[in-house]
Amino acid sequence: MKTYRNLTCALAVLTLCSLALIVFFSVEHLGGPSPAVLNVNIAVFAVALVAFIVSFIMYFHSKNVAITVLKRRGSRVYGELLHHKMKLIDVMDDEKPLADWESVLYSPDEFPRIKKFLYEEYFLLLNYDPFLTGAAATAAVNVFYDMHKELENYMRSVAYDRIEYDKFKRLYRKVSGHDLAPDTPESDFERPELKEAYDALLSANEYALFNGDHLLKVLDAQLTELDRHFKAGVPWSTAKPSFDAEFQLWMNSKD
Repeated sequence: MKTYRNLTCALAVLTLCSLALIVFFSVEHLGGPSPAVLNVNIAVFAVALVAFIVSFIMYFHSKNVAITVLKRRGSRVYGELLHHKMKLIDVMDDEKPLADWESVLYSPDEFPRIKKFLYEEYFLLLNYDPFLTGAAATAAVNVFYDMHKELENYMRSVAYDRIEYDKFKRLYRKVSGHDLAPDTPESDFERPELKEAYDALLSANEYALFNGDHLLKVLDAQLTELDRHFKAGVPWSTAKPSFDAEFQLWMNSKD
């Protein structure tokens, strides 16, 4: 996109300059034979005009592709965050025994869509270079720069959650002499030797859930703003209801 933008600007200047020279030499030699330089400028103008039109079309095509990808990947990140939120709530509602939290507390390597967004869309954003840099539409795209920082913080909170879980498992083995089991009573975790580590684990869960919930709201607002300014790609207003329905169905299954 940046390449086509710069090329379009350069070709626009070349087209206008050649047109000005055509007018100048036409007036200078009005009624007389056309000088060779006039014919050259006519040829340059024709080529530059065609190239300008092609470059302008390709600029808008590349912009639409970038917005389409941004919307699609943003929707996938939203879905991944939502699924992790549901798993964390299951844990915090005591619907899974502590020994089974291994499959719930993700490691940072288990977020393929978020990682793809972090490392691929970052370069896509760097290449977003519109003509009107101060426009509201540009701001709606540039705000995703902040999303990268938010996602990195979220990944850190998830890693912290997993670290606290591993620490608690090791401490439990050391104190009790055996590993955690699905039928381990929760009253065991209230023992003085374990209580501090257990409380730290619950706090880490709450921190990860808080960060995830915050990110879902931020991403929802940013994708909604993209819809206001860009028609390219699947609208967020079309994709979001399916996530809402999935979450509502999950909530109903818990009642």
